[in-house]
Amino acid sequence: MAANRLFKAVHADDLPALRAAIAARVPLDERDAHGYTPLLVAARAGRTDLCVTLLDAGARPDAHDRKVATRRWQKLAAGTPAQPSGPGSLLHEAAAATRGGDLIRCLLARGLDIEARDPDGSTPLMIAAFHHADDPLTTLLAAGASVHTRDRAGHGALDAATTLGAIERLLAAGADPNGFAGIGAGHQGRPLLVRWSMSPGDPAVVRALLLAGADPQKAGGALAWAAHFGHQEVVRLLLHHGFAPDDSAGETPALAGAAAFAHLDIAKMLVAAGAKDVDVALFCAAGHSLLSGGPDIREHLARRLDVMRVLIAAGADPSAHQHRFIRSTALHTAARVGSAEIAGLLLAASASVHAKDDLGRTPLWVAAESGSARVAELLLRAGAVANTTDNAGVSAYEIARKTTTPAGVVDLYPTTGAQMRVMALLRDASAGPPKPAAPARPEGPAAGDRVGHAKFGEGTIHSVDGEGPTAKLTIDFDTAGQKVLQAKFVAPLPPG
Repeated sequence: MAANRLFKAVHADDLPALRAAIAARVPLDERDAHGYTPLLVAARAGRTDLCVTLLDAGARPDAHDRKVATRRWQKLAAGTPAQPSGPGSLLHEAAAATRGGDLIRCLLARGLDIEARDPDGSTPLMIAAFHHADDPLTTLLAAGASVHTRDRAGHGALDAATTLGAIERLLAAGADPNGFAGIGAGHQGRPLLVRWSMSPGDPAVVRALLLAGADPQKAGGALAWAAHFGHQEVVRLLLHHGFAPDDSAGETPALAGAAAFAHLDIAKMLVAAGAKDVDVALFCAAGHSLLSGGPDIREHLARRLDVMRVLIAAGADPSAHQHRFIRSTALHTAARVGSAEIAGLLLAASASVHAKDDLGRTPLWVAAESGSARVAELLLRAGAVANTTDNAGVSAYEIARKTTTPAGVVDLYPTTGAQMRVMALLRDASAGPPKPAAPARPEGPAAGDRVGHAKFGEGTIHSVDGEGPTAKLTIDFDTAGQKVLQAKFVAPLPPG
């Protein structure tokens, strides 16, 4: 088709060829497969001389593409309020071009509206801010483009900006550093400080917004998200500018987010700033994330343990129940994720091995369900009741026998399997099939009785000091000599 001559000339940036095609009366407003006219193609490339030549020849200055989707948002939320909108203009195309400044000045001199709207209500300034086109952005601001206009979703040019330079120019021009309360879901629906405190967490942008007067009261959750993503400098800036250390993202405090992903320096910073909810943070450090995505406790384990030590030193209770999570404790979480290192640290801090959640499950029961054999062994050594059952009467042994070990559990045995190891531990601790109980001896042990011990073998009680299971027995063992043990650690032998 004849119009191909115009497109070829524009794509080649060949002004003589363009003039020759115009002289041959080639139609000026034909469209390519993407709905673009030659003028739109030239405008998007920022080729001022080609655009001026086409406009002088009679090309329509209000030409626009036929795309239904906007350039910035693929979709708008249902119920988006009506805002002034239109077909867009050459200014919108020039605003996205790297070298669009000269063309914008030329188009404005020809009377194009600097506040023209595209189908989504975006102005050329918003387009320039989104495409980080510095030359067009500077030109539009110098020409008086408004930084306060909103698109159909409620966002302005500052919300659309993606670079520090663009943000600083817009702030200098009077843009509200708090941004607009837009309608978009997820990232785009959050206040500016929150968005820039999340991933990728740009401290330079956060600093620019704060220095321009961004209000912490309008950006709840910014500190919590920065802590969650590990943006240490952003956390420092926000604390310095008045954010409360207990700032939360939803119901998740900043300290809990930092602890969940083992951000040690941030946890120290928040504790030093007075963050209060150390119990929840310890629960998260043990392997539970209250925010999106769960931590991999195999990564940075040493740092995670250091975070837990910081929290315990700050007063965290290792046995605290978390009511939002069926009253689980940090030790339940350690059992679920299968970390003997985490469980060992909690036990050393006097975490209760007998704590039950709302389903009646002890940490040992959870370890049995998860196939956390090393944790189960630690718990049994610490005095956990081997034949524990949940509220439904299911024992730890039964749940270990019925459950397949999750692939994500750290404590996996490559040959026999973690579940089989857990079952063996519970059987050895009398958690398997019931065994007949030994006859009760109300009178308790007495001098002369024969007793047995797992390590020292058989012996005869020489003397008894005290009563009950904690009574101290002096025993003459047949091969190990005389030892003093508590009554609960020996078993009576049958007469004869």
